[in-house]
Amino acid sequence: MELDPNQILPEIPVDKTSHFTGISKINTQYLFSLIGFGIGSIISFIIILAEEYSGGVPVSIQHSHLHHFAIPFIFGLIGAFIAFIYGKKRIRTKKAIYELFLSQKTLSLIFDNLPVLISYLDTDLRYRFVNKAHEAWLGLSLNDIYGKNIEEVVGKKAFEQISVNISKSLTGENSSFESSREIDGKERFTNSTIIPHLGPNKKVLGFFTIVADITELKIKEQKIKEQNQELTELNTSKDKFFSIIAHDLRGPLGGLMGLTELMADETKQFTPEQNKELKLTLSHSTRNIYTLLENLLEWSQIQQGNIAFSPQMLDLRKLVNDCMKFVAESAENKAIEIVTDIPAETKVFADTNMLQTTIRNLATNAVKFTQHRGTVTISFNVADNGSAIISVKDTGIGMSKKLLDDLFKLDVDTRRKGTNGEPSTGLGLLLCKEFVEKHGGNLWVESEEGKGSEFNFSIPQNAQDE
Repeated sequence: MELDPNQILPEIPVDKTSHFTGISKINTQYLFSLIGFGIGSIISFIIILAEEYSGGVPVSIQHSHLHHFAIPFIFGLIGAFIAFIYGKKRIRTKKAIYELFLSQKTLSLIFDNLPVLISYLDTDLRYRFVNKAHEAWLGLSLNDIYGKNIEEVVGKKAFEQISVNISKSLTGENSSFESSREIDGKERFTNSTIIPHLGPNKKVLGFFTIVADITELKIKEQKIKEQNQELTELNTSKDKFFSIIAHDLRGPLGGLMGLTELMADETKQFTPEQNKELKLTLSHSTRNIYTLLENLLEWSQIQQGNIAFSPQMLDLRKLVNDCMKFVAESAENKAIEIVTDIPAETKVFADTNMLQTTIRNLATNAVKFTQHRGTVTISFNVADNGSAIISVKDTGIGMSKKLLDDLFKLDVDTRRKGTNGEPSTGLGLLLCKEFVEKHGGNLWVESEEGKGSEFNFSIPQNAQDE
């Protein structure tokens, strides 16, 4: 609250028509001299009367004595000296009061222009001083705040956040803390400092409070956190990428190279059965390498934001049947039954390449981790919100809870071999998750070790659901 200069240095009413008032205000030293001279004259006159009464000397003769004139003069000098001392003291007092006034005005000016809330509260938690920043922050005038209890001003919810720290300050300790509150419909973060005003015997007389708006700082901190998270994910993606190239791609290429060299060796003679097995192994190796390279390419495009997204109405049953051709050979080799439970004419609104990649990867994984003579089922349902839910369920080896929790974490190695020793990178599942989320859907897993797994994902059934 702005200080009133009149409370510090009140104006004294001056009657300019009064000659005495002018003398007392402007020429104090002359007033004291006159008073001293007058007192001296009275004393001198009394002495003259006393001498005349006691000695019988005529008044006219006694008036010629020197000391009768000296007494008024001496008292006049004494009055002038007293006036001088009083004047000096009065000047010093006025100067001190004026300097105090200027310092308080300066402090008030500084406080009112600082972008922080500065206040003083008494032990009843009533405002006894507030700067002008309170008006902008709280939408109240200074008169509305002054003398009010802090809870009345800031509200019950905000008061509950700071009451613990106020209690701490009541013990004489400084307290600093962060809090948040809604102002004008927006959340604002503040940093508050409460400094107890200690009197004799360290008794708390009140509190100085300083509150700074740190919302912008918090926003920048959050942005830095998000950027750091993005950098961490990019580094993790890069490490994952190089790990796949170094291990998962190098292994199949090395095997393929060995097979082709073996088949090219003219000194080797193979039976028709051996030739068939070599060709089958060669087919599996090239297919695995192709799938891996395709996944790597699509994943890198996603990371760079370069992959096209063109959703359209698709026949889901036809698309799933096309995808199953890709895994048919692997399923046949393990005598795994592929069941497609999708009604005819079922339509979904999706990007063709992304949906094919998602279903193909999930079906490939299901076959990979299912034992001989198992079953893989692809089914369709409609969610309560009208979106399509596609499920890929197997009767395979399932997953532990830990593996399930880490399944979509880039920085955790979730690779494991299939039931026939098939290699796995974990990259396919990451692609599936990215593609499903691109459609505005979700991907979730239900699995129990030894009892198989079920991968479910949701996508729009039509353009309005997107």
